[in-house]
This record gives sequence, C-alpha cells and structure tokens, in this order.
Amino acid sequence: MVTTVTPDVLAALIQATPGIDLVDVRDPEEWVTTGHIEGARLVPLVALRADPEQHLVRGKSVVFICASGVRSLQAAKLAERFGYEPVYSLEGGTKAEHTALSFEVRDIREGIRTLEQAGVVFEDYDFPGLKTVGHVCVLGSEKAAWFLDTEGNILCLHEDIPQH
Repeated sequence: MVTTVTPDVLAALIQATPGIDLVDVRDPEEWVTTGHIEGARLVPLVALRADPEQHLVRGKSVVFICASGVRSLQAAKLAERFGYEPVYSLEGGTKAEHTALSFEVRDIREGIRTLEQAGVVFEDYDFPGLKTVGHVCVLGSEKAAWFLDTEGNILCLHEDIPQH
C-alpha cells in the first residue's frame, strides 16, 4: 500500500527511520536548479520506469519525492507493483505548503540567481551574531538563504561549506 505523507510527517519519518531511502524522481535540471531534500538521491522517473530493480533497494522504507506529488505517486505505485514496501509519496511534493523542509544546493549563489530569474524575491535579514553576505547567512559549517514561495511559505536553501 502506498502512503502519502505531508512534509511534517516526512520530517518525523526521516528522524524515526534510520536508512530511509529518499528517492527524488524529478528531472536532473530540477534537481540542480531548485535543489533537493538533504539525503535524497536522484532517480528520474523515466529511469525508474525503465528498470525499477536497478534503482530500488528491497527491505528499506522508500519515500518518493517530486515537485508537485504527481510523479512521486506514480513512482510509489510502480514500486508497490514490484513488491517494495513500505512505500511513501510526498504529498504536494517539494512545492507543498511547509516550513519543515530545506533544499540542499551545490552552489547557493547559483541557486539564488536561478530563483531570482524565476521571480523569487530574496530579502536580507539581520541574524544577530551571524555573518550575512547579501542574501546568504553563514551558519557554522553551512550557508543558508531563506525566501517565501508564491503561496507565502518560508523555504530555505542551504549549502555545506567544505571543512579544510
């Protein structure tokens, strides 16, 4: 049986289920330009459809993620047909109304530029005791930037800072 989960339930599920398999079924360009949920791995839906056995691990809980929840539900139903369990789909996808999830990007400046080109407005915030540069806040070993999506939900991009 496929279970759809809200972002808040997913956050709790990730905490409670060591080794949970987070499978993002979006296209590679979506993965790069809009970032992804930390710990997720990219398996585009077309690749999953071509050979589910190559991309999925038996005996692990698997959560499928996409932008709106449509492709993740298709992927979850496919996994269910192939006998994988338990299987979850993120309701509403990465665009769901939430504040619990953040998106990891390889280059936060590139992620910000891409979102600004799409019309997203970033604002500088004053974080006491934290170093801010433009829209980026340095938080120990990571950089982060917050913004509101079109529905007014607070979202966060973050990039790990390599330790030398």
